[in-house]
Amino acid sequence: MTDGDLYGIILTIPSAEDQAARNGVTSPDGRPIVPSPVTVLLRSRGPIVNAAGESLVSGITDEDGAPLEAGRLQLMDLPDDPTFGAAAKVTRENVAYLYAFEFPNP
Repeated sequence: MTDGDLYGIILTIPSAEDQAARNGVTSPDGRPIVPSPVTVLLRSRGPIVNAAGESLVSGITDEDGAPLEAGRLQLMDLPDDPTFGAAAKVTRENVAYLYAFEFPNP
């Protein structure tokens, strides 16, 4: 791990073609987990706040929208990268959970 690089943990739900292979995170009875509202916002293509920092999402305050938008911008290219998507079997639609963090070198 390199000091200051951004790393992420991504959990996916099974896509239609992966159902038979059982790829992705499921409940003990085999049902796909449901992405949290925060995950849905982070994986979205559209902005969460406008240029003035005002929330564009109903129910999200300006104060909450700003850090969510910063996270969305950091992650927005990854799900659409064809090389990453093919290697990791990750699409924007099958992301169930994501967590990004910078690695501080001890």
